[in-house]
Amino acid sequence: MIKNIYTKFLKIILSNLLFLLFIFSQQAISKPIPPGSGEGDVPANILILLDSSASMQKQIVTGDHIGFPHAIAGDANGDIYIGEASNGVIKVIAADEEADQTFANSNRNFRGKNNDTNCRSSYKNSYVKNILHLGIASNVKDYSGEVIYALAGTNNGKVVGISTAGLCVEVIPYSSLKMRPRAMEVTRIGTEDHLFVTGWWQKRRKKTPYFFARNLTTGTEVRCSVKRDLSSIITSSYDLTVDKDGSHVYFANKGNIWGFSLTKSGNHYCPTNHGKNRAKLFNKNRTAFKNAYQIAASADDANILYVASKSNNRIEKVQMTSASSVTRLAYAGRRVKDNNTGTAGAVAANVVNLWKPHALFVNASKVYVSDEKYTTQEFDENRFTTAQKDTSWQNEYGGMPITRYEGAKDAIKSVVTDSALTSGANFGYGHWNSGESGKKKKSARGGWECHARLNDCDYYRGWDGMHPDGKSKLCNTDSCLLEAIQADNQADLIKAIDTYGLAWGTDANAFSQMAYEYYDQHAGALGVIKKSVDQLASATVGEDEDEKDCQLSYVIVIGDGAMKNLDTARKDIRNLRKHMNVKTLVVAYGGGIGAGAMGNFDSLARDGTCDDPTGAHKDCEETIVANTPQELKTELQSKIQQIIAERLAFTAPSITATIQEGGSIYQAQFNYMQRAEWEGTIYRKAILADGTVEHDEDYTDPDGGKNWDASAKMTAAGSDDRNVWTTLPDAHYADPENPWNNWRTDNADEIDLLFNLTGNTVRDYHTSSSTCSDKEYPGGGELKTADGTDDDIKGLIAFARGKDYFNYREDCILTQDRLKFLGDIYHSQLVEVGAPSASVAFTSQNQEAYYRAKNGYSAWAASKANRKPIIYAGGNDGMLHAFNACKGCSDAGKEEWAFIPPFIAAKLPTIINKAYDGKVGNGGGGTNPIFGVDGSPVVHDMFINGLTSDGENWEDTKSWRTVLVIPYGRGGAGFSVLDVTNPLIENDIGPLHMYSVFNDAINNEVLVADNMGNVQRYSYYRGALSVAQSEEGIMAKRNQKAAETTDGGEASTTTTARDAAAKCKDDDDKLNDDVTDITAFRTDGDTACYKGKTFTFAMEIPAGADGVVQPEDVIITEEVAGELVEVTAESITILGGRLTVTFDTDKVFNASTSDKATEVTNNFNVQASCEGAGVVEPNSSYDFSQLGETWSTPRIFRIPGAKTVIEDEALEDTDTTVTTNTDTAVGGTATLSTSIDDDTYVAVMGGGMGNSFMCAGSNIFVVDLENDGRIFGYKENNGPINIVDLESNTIANAIPAAPVVITPDLAPGIPWRGAMVYANDLEGKITKLNLTNQKEEDFSAKLYDQTTILNINANKTNQRLSYFEMDATIGTSTNDFWLFGGTGNFERIGDVDLNMDNVLFGVRDKAYPFFKHFTSPDDTAGGAGALTIIPSSSDKNFKAKATEVAENAKMTKIQEYSLRDLENDFCQNTTEDVGKVCTVVAKHNAWVIHLDEADGKSRSRKVSASPTVYKGQVYFPIYEPPDDGNKCALGKAYVCSANDECGANNSDEIAGGTLPDTQNCHFVRRGILSKLVIFGDKLFGNVAGPSDTEKTLVQILAGYGEAASYRRSWRENY
Repeated sequence: MIKNIYTKFLKIILSNLLFLLFIFSQQAISKPIPPGSGEGDVPANILILLDSSASMQKQIVTGDHIGFPHAIAGDANGDIYIGEASNGVIKVIAADEEADQTFANSNRNFRGKNNDTNCRSSYKNSYVKNILHLGIASNVKDYSGEVIYALAGTNNGKVVGISTAGLCVEVIPYSSLKMRPRAMEVTRIGTEDHLFVTGWWQKRRKKTPYFFARNLTTGTEVRCSVKRDLSSIITSSYDLTVDKDGSHVYFANKGNIWGFSLTKSGNHYCPTNHGKNRAKLFNKNRTAFKNAYQIAASADDANILYVASKSNNRIEKVQMTSASSVTRLAYAGRRVKDNNTGTAGAVAANVVNLWKPHALFVNASKVYVSDEKYTTQEFDENRFTTAQKDTSWQNEYGGMPITRYEGAKDAIKSVVTDSALTSGANFGYGHWNSGESGKKKKSARGGWECHARLNDCDYYRGWDGMHPDGKSKLCNTDSCLLEAIQADNQADLIKAIDTYGLAWGTDANAFSQMAYEYYDQHAGALGVIKKSVDQLASATVGEDEDEKDCQLSYVIVIGDGAMKNLDTARKDIRNLRKHMNVKTLVVAYGGGIGAGAMGNFDSLARDGTCDDPTGAHKDCEETIVANTPQELKTELQSKIQQIIAERLAFTAPSITATIQEGGSIYQAQFNYMQRAEWEGTIYRKAILADGTVEHDEDYTDPDGGKNWDASAKMTAAGSDDRNVWTTLPDAHYADPENPWNNWRTDNADEIDLLFNLTGNTVRDYHTSSSTCSDKEYPGGGELKTADGTDDDIKGLIAFARGKDYFNYREDCILTQDRLKFLGDIYHSQLVEVGAPSASVAFTSQNQEAYYRAKNGYSAWAASKANRKPIIYAGGNDGMLHAFNACKGCSDAGKEEWAFIPPFIAAKLPTIINKAYDGKVGNGGGGTNPIFGVDGSPVVHDMFINGLTSDGENWEDTKSWRTVLVIPYGRGGAGFSVLDVTNPLIENDIGPLHMYSVFNDAINNEVLVADNMGNVQRYSYYRGALSVAQSEEGIMAKRNQKAAETTDGGEASTTTTARDAAAKCKDDDDKLNDDVTDITAFRTDGDTACYKGKTFTFAMEIPAGADGVVQPEDVIITEEVAGELVEVTAESITILGGRLTVTFDTDKVFNASTSDKATEVTNNFNVQASCEGAGVVEPNSSYDFSQLGETWSTPRIFRIPGAKTVIEDEALEDTDTTVTTNTDTAVGGTATLSTSIDDDTYVAVMGGGMGNSFMCAGSNIFVVDLENDGRIFGYKENNGPINIVDLESNTIANAIPAAPVVITPDLAPGIPWRGAMVYANDLEGKITKLNLTNQKEEDFSAKLYDQTTILNINANKTNQRLSYFEMDATIGTSTNDFWLFGGTGNFERIGDVDLNMDNVLFGVRDKAYPFFKHFTSPDDTAGGAGALTIIPSSSDKNFKAKATEVAENAKMTKIQEYSLRDLENDFCQNTTEDVGKVCTVVAKHNAWVIHLDEADGKSRSRKVSASPTVYKGQVYFPIYEPPDDGNKCALGKAYVCSANDECGANNSDEIAGGTLPDTQNCHFVRRGILSKLVIFGDKLFGNVAGPSDTEKTLVQILAGYGEAASYRRSWRENY
């Protein structure tokens, strides 16, 4: 009875309120088409073959491997201390340039302990991880010797004193500092050492600054007063220094240096004049000085500072003699990523290679600077003068801790899991080296290697298994084709890439045999057409061109040097190209490749792509050169994007149609450009009351509104007049001089930091030998294009604004505008925001309307009544565009501004493709099209603590704000949040950046940009580490390298040292066949082989208090007989910040290349499981490590209870984020606040597409919009809310669709606050999630509870993938809540498969509006009617219980068991039902229509967009691939209609017509249909395919409806 009351009210609001919404302010949104939807939409075949020869174990750079050097310091002996990545502190012995393996009790890294008895202080927790600053003191009270002070960000910050031996001396926790420390300096003033620390407490968003000073010599301390200017400087500064006299403290702040006077009082120095009395605006005077990132005072002169400029790749020595007088005395550095290899004193200052200097330390004799190529440079401080600077450089320490092989594997993983690439290509993978002949034994480990003497090795030997399952029959350390070319195999590819280690040399026969024989054997399955010799001889020019364009096939061979047997390999790849049209691309990788070897690469490149031996023909591909893993990743991405671009053939597809108030329809369209940014636009077209659309651009409405073309208006205005902005800490967007326009070439240094945020770099496009060499370029002044990237950085900035830097117009005028520069608006739905108009008419205090009414929303809305309407749209040019949608005004269609999110800016360097220089059109250039801001923005008016008008500070009181949330979609795993309360830039007021969040799954970091653009990184570990990357393996490789050097180099015939190092040692005090004693091989080993039970890895995952790691949190796999199998360990622990794995039997890592080596390496990998992975910091509120690409559109509402806030209490050594208003039981509602005032604005969205890693995507994120984008309820759920990924299902689960969100505002009388959420995932599960304060006595429901209401039993065979969001409504006949959806592989919409079985479905939730747990089947242990409660995802029983519920909710199970209640509920198959037939009765919970079942013919039909509910009918857009066997043709678009409650097919009622006998759905036209929008009883949608813009917009008369109940879809209500 209660439920019927609710449904009655909901039905009334749907039938009346929505009618008004439709007439006055309809915002129905048409969903975009899928990618690659035109003719020739056939995925390319790409087989990647990686060199696995022994030489691939070389490090990418020279020097001892060192993690990222966050902080540095040097002691009196010249030894260096480095804050290494997230691994604490290491010591580098300067004499041998290697890390001290005996440091910190032979642990190499000081990581500290939770209870460190070495600490002299009462506080014993010395555990550290991320080191922010280091300093050294030599006069510490009651201590003899030097003490290294480390400022760590761990546990909210602490300062730890460490001895030169790596033992704890003392700890100063943040509870003693009374702040979260951010900057630190140790300074010798006179004879005393002083420690200075600054930082702040933050409550909510208000920062309170603190200044801590301790006299280390006397042991006394003080907290200094902070006022005036000093206050704002401290709360935005991360580095400080104090001069040797104690007269000034200096801060590096936003590129500037600010100085404040210090005064000694007693034993301490404190600021006394809180106004700035020494200042230099470094970032306003770049011609003389460079942006200050780190600063250090001279130990000899109180007026001299050293300045490291991260954005300018320099270190400068400056003299500050007054408040504003600054003189530069000397500088060193240039922007080059290579190592410095010269001799001490012989490298000129201006050619010292620095790559984004990060840390700086200066003492009386040395200057140390670390950079982002993982090295530390040493300079002689006494020679760092104008006269002697060119003799100042002394040495370089460290280097990136990665080998060629490890780096290549990481690069390949990032490529084959990039959804922008996998949507257009199928990948396979294999490895190759030289193999063995077996004719004559050479050593205990194998026969004569083919690379040395022989050429008769047989590599491929056929396929083992039923293709694409299986692998090549020869599968060992010599060679193996591990993964066949196929779709959706990312998880298997990752496993395959990690399978094998290294061996032997390089035999070119290996890759050529594997490639030729694989394609030859599986040509049919791969769509490859083989040609005989006779066919080749009779072929004419131009013949088979369609075949070439339709099915492209490639082999990519990656090698690191010289190869044997090139002649036969060249013949193989020529035949592969000629007989099967399969091209071979070659990559010369790793650097140091000689001229002869490079010539061989060039020969292979020509043979693999063309018949011209000179390589001059346009079809000839050059050798791809990649010296580093990052370059390999970039080059592969560019080349594969180029391959994908060549296969597409459609033009002018329309993507989104949005009907807005005032009779306007906004239609986004784009033109596909094959080797360029796709050209997009938004058309405003008038729509008349009868549904007629006026397409004429000159049409004018009766009330003055005109049609317009956004792209044309932008082009006419020109790129120079655009307002393009982003977040730059050192060049704020709200600067009055250039308001909301900081994306300019004069900010190139700052923007380049954004370009490099995620590891991408700007490549050298225009060089001295390029098509447009020595030409003017934007921002270059008198400079011309030349070698180096200074011109390309500025050129990329200008290109984003609209300049023709990449020579699209083929005339080398790089400073002119492109003909069109609005990028494609592809998957991003349009949203219009005008004057505030949310409802304040409430019928319950549970509604948000009530909250608005009680907080003055109406008055605020009235004050904004004249706010101009703005259309927001995400573009794949990397921008969120804001277009003026005023009606009848001159600015209609004008772009008011464009925002580039910081983490999308980091992606822009990937558009650069040097291969296009001079190769497009008639000598023009091109770029790679990318996904940028590809998600759909959503808007909501919120009563929150907002930003001040300049965007720099947070206000203390709440006010109404209009907030825009922008997911990146296919552009990346992240989102940005803007305040668009003031959408126009007027009087120094405009939109404001609140925060941005991004999951960098490649670098295993979550990045968070605050309101000013300062980026905080939260690291996690998810990749696999091989045995070669264990500390034992690293030591073995180091010893092999040393032995090789002793013998005279790799090619030397002397092998004495290498032979001696070939013997294996273990950890048990003995050499296996000798008497040499060691303590632990990882620290004391001196051979190239380790054999033992214990292996240690530099990775950290969550562990118990005793350091024990649960077995399910770690996955260990080992290659056994060519298969990657899971193995178990005897124990797994975290000791000293390292993962220690102990097996019950010995395992081997052998790096030796000696003939004396007898032991074979056990190739195993260790990685964190999905359960064990995540941000390591305890209870991190920013654990977005499981966030995939944000395809899911967020839904915003107010959630009750479990509110996560930031408090400023000094919680002793714990995370300061605390949870309030929660019961002790997870999700309990007993103590939840009863007041709506305690609710929080959140955005709920699916986990997105998780191709970057298999753990991402299968979850629901609830984002706290009032608390800087943190995860709401992260403690209760141990991060996001996980949705089980069924082990019985081979689909890698993800939630790309937007959830259905039901709130009290949709229906009066709902007895809870919050939202009931429904989410459909790729596996076909529909999960119901309780985000309400529903009373616990109502069905035992708690906050965050979840259950599965339907499982459509998707798998890789039937391919029922749920990419699209559902629609929902209340049924008139049943008064039940119904959800509707359809299935189909959105990414591969043209695929044809006889086993494909896609469905349309409707499912009802009989428990609505309440949450109710799954009712167990009769035959379960719980008995009939027992509730199966899924616990929190942090519970160890979550997976088992969630799996049980999901498996029992399958459609096949539903027919056997009760889904919810004790009655017999069934899923009714209504495929054969038509018209008014209704076979769905009360016992049925769902209906299903099989798309290919009606006439027994398999058409491989799929839904192409979300369904639309209208007047009791559900309309599904359908795509049917061509049925004539020509997969290169374009298929047909249909609309299928079904009764919402009965599932009966009513498609014959569409357009008032009848269907042909052979059809059961309404045919629209050839192409792919978008989501449908209803206007005036007409269905509007876009069809991709036609080139005529009018033909892309289709109108269809809807079928009959229900006059008594005018029902509309949930989405239009929402």
